[in-house]
Amino acid sequence: MRNTNVDHIWRTLGPLGKYQCKQMGSYLLSLIAWAFQGLNIVFIGHRPDFQCRPSNNDSMVNNITDIHKEYQQCMIVTYTNTSDGVFKSSSPCDNGWEYDAPVDQSFVTEWNFVCENAELGELTQVLYLVGMMIGTFIFPTLSDRFGRKPIMVMGHVTVFGVSLATAFSGNYVVFVILRFLAGFCQQGLLAGTTLSLETLPAEIRHYCEVLALLCWTSSICLMSPIAYALRNFPWKYLQITYAMCSAWSIFQWWFTDESLRWVIANGQIGRAKEIIKNACKWNGKDYTEVMEKIGWGGLLDADSKLVIMTDYNSEKEQTALGPLTADIDEHNIADNHQTALNQINSNAQAARGPLVRQNGFERSDSEPEVVDEVSQDNDLKVQKYTIFDIFRHKRILIVSMIMWYSWICDSFVYFGLYMTSSDLYGDRYLNFFLSAAVEYFSAFIEYLCLARIGRKWTAIIGHIIAAVGLAVATGLTYTAGNR
Repeated sequence: MRNTNVDHIWRTLGPLGKYQCKQMGSYLLSLIAWAFQGLNIVFIGHRPDFQCRPSNNDSMVNNITDIHKEYQQCMIVTYTNTSDGVFKSSSPCDNGWEYDAPVDQSFVTEWNFVCENAELGELTQVLYLVGMMIGTFIFPTLSDRFGRKPIMVMGHVTVFGVSLATAFSGNYVVFVILRFLAGFCQQGLLAGTTLSLETLPAEIRHYCEVLALLCWTSSICLMSPIAYALRNFPWKYLQITYAMCSAWSIFQWWFTDESLRWVIANGQIGRAKEIIKNACKWNGKDYTEVMEKIGWGGLLDADSKLVIMTDYNSEKEQTALGPLTADIDEHNIADNHQTALNQINSNAQAARGPLVRQNGFERSDSEPEVVDEVSQDNDLKVQKYTIFDIFRHKRILIVSMIMWYSWICDSFVYFGLYMTSSDLYGDRYLNFFLSAAVEYFSAFIEYLCLARIGRKWTAIIGHIIAAVGLAVATGLTYTAGNR
């Protein structure tokens, strides 16, 4: 039984051809919905300057009596002149509030989420993040089981529907439920991240990360001018506009293919042949020639369903990950199919050896080869992995915990910086735009670092710079406040 190197298939088709760009483009455009719904709270939940609203006869009382009222944000302070001096008292804002913006410019002003109700405004973003956290545990597992494409498309379509429905929320309860669902369903787009990574060979896989950052940054930059153009309209119009940018998701299914790596790993070789044929059309390759080069020439007319994928990684990765296998039901292989599989077996070493050495994946002779577990009866036996397998391997668990902790810290800092951008001095739309535009520089630096020093040191250096910058900014803030 032959081990299929999927990276070899992509190199044969052309590492970064039109087909790969089409596949990645489907995911990259989905990031628009991710960015818009993740950070739209900055605009639809903006809290402008406000103060207590005076009653209709307060001005008359101030003019004809010795009473003076001062309208603050959360209370009305009353000064009364008496024979014994000035008596000061306070009372709540019984008549509501006045805002330095139209009442319906954000849901905060429409529903008066200020003063003692201010926590309700922040709760909407908290529940959104909680939804993301829960979705993170569910959708990656579903994408491993049902495929990357259906989970990504389903997540995108659902986000479109939920975000559109959010604009028509009749009350706060419905609004926060829909925000929670938006965060939850949005994690289905993570399957698109996996699909994009699996569409490129290992040596250029970092392109996907850089392109994703560029698309994400462009989406955030686009949010500010859209919000500025609709600044005099109710927040619901802005929410509808953001949601409609994902309307194309209802057509996404028809121009996106399933991940070739996932299809082969699950033994769907007939489907894999169709994907390769489609990729050949897009990349201008001859289908028969490609099938011969990847060692699948015997399957051109066969209907086999029994080829399993194994990638050849570095020695450390092979030791840590072990063999990749999956359970498949018993099949009786017909003679013509067996002939095709035998041909694949005979071509395995010739196709693999030079490729492995060429791309820096040299494996020592003493290292055990990763092979498929096939019984005498040609029954393919593959082990299924779950999230719980992480806790069975000490090394993988340690690395995972470091990544989890880093993501938590990064998320708090990242979202926190954007949420406070509207509180900075100057125009809040410009501040938000500049906060997003600076990420273009980050994408350029990331591209250079990933290609030269790798992911590990790029992450370490980035976190060090961020920590120093935050410490200095915090120190300057406290110093400026004391002057």
